[in-house]
Amino acid sequence: MNPKITLLPILFGVLLATTAHAGEADWAKSYQQESTGKNAEALAALEAIDKDEDTHLMMLRRGWLNYQLGRHDESLKSYTAAVNRYPRSVEALLGQTLPLLATRRWDEAAAQARKALETAPWNYTAATRLMVALEAKKDWKELAKLSGDMAERFPSDATVRVYLARAETALGWKNEAAGSWQEVLNRVPGHIEAKKNLGRP
Repeated sequence: MNPKITLLPILFGVLLATTAHAGEADWAKSYQQESTGKNAEALAALEAIDKDEDTHLMMLRRGWLNYQLGRHDESLKSYTAAVNRYPRSVEALLGQTLPLLATRRWDEAAAQARKALETAPWNYTAATRLMVALEAKKDWKELAKLSGDMAERFPSDATVRVYLARAETALGWKNEAAGSWQEVLNRVPGHIEAKKNLGRP
């Protein structure tokens, strides 16, 4: 048997292992750089990774790091690419909401949050980001409905109660708003906004 032929599979295996190890090291470097606030370096570390390796994660990671760097157009581009390829990815849909909210594109942010909720009903992150957009749009009735529904599903959560109370206050529902602000105080004693709306020092 030709020893050179025998060694080929072994050498090929070593090459694959080395490549995988290099990719793993680059991922690790990217996360490590981000953990120290070096987002540009974390993004640059991705360039050394084979673009075919875990494409979904690569697009999500690019979207996130660009968002952290304030490069909202690039962030949206990456997240949109992920949505186009993986339309049922809740993470990609939620990713889109980040640069859209940051650039005050409320209608678009709300639309993507709703799509995420269609795929993952009552997803907390999707719902709260939709609440942010609805509040900015002053769509108080929809905000009251959504936050009220969320309060039933997350009864101990203070954030959804705050959005419910704000909506009820804006709609002039005084009794309901007073009750909701009190519920906020029950969950976060000393909550400044709740105390102010209840007229308490």
